[in-house]
Amino acid sequence: RALANGAASAYLAGTIMAVAALETRPGLRLAAIGTNAALCVALSLIAVLPVPGPDGQPLLRRFMGREAFSLQVIEEARRAGNMSVVADNRSILADLFYTGRDSGLNFYAVPPKGRSMNHYQMQYALPADAAGPVLWITSETVPGCAGEGLALDTDGGAYARRAIKAYRTDAACIAAR
Repeated sequence: RALANGAASAYLAGTIMAVAALETRPGLRLAAIGTNAALCVALSLIAVLPVPGPDGQPLLRRFMGREAFSLQVIEEARRAGNMSVVADNRSILADLFYTGRDSGLNFYAVPPKGRSMNHYQMQYALPADAAGPVLWITSETVPGCAGEGLALDTDGGAYARRAIKAYRTDAACIAAR
């Protein structure tokens, strides 16, 4: 389950190798530039327009719906009295931090058991001394102290076919998991 960011360091070396290989082949170089330009235009169009794939759904649907989901979470946190939001999913946290950057809400990762699995657990874990009510966003099984969860709308897009709930609970309940 590697993230694409890890491959970024190979781009410089790959670019140098490609330029060196194409330096003596002007026809191949022109074809490579043309292919690259065509792919850049095609990917830009696919990202902007909901181009349907073989199943009729947009090709990039796994990237869609993140902002709408985050806005739903932010609205629920506000409705609950501007509660801090705690989530265990790195992808959800990434979009909450971006979409909610001007919301005035606090966002935290569920503290790790053992070593941190991502940046958010390392830098933004719910403090051990946190107390009071929080909004816990998770698709995992929760302890009984979390109470009844509110099912969040995950229809289509990045979180399709996942049962993600928001629990209004005490910070101590998260520590007890």
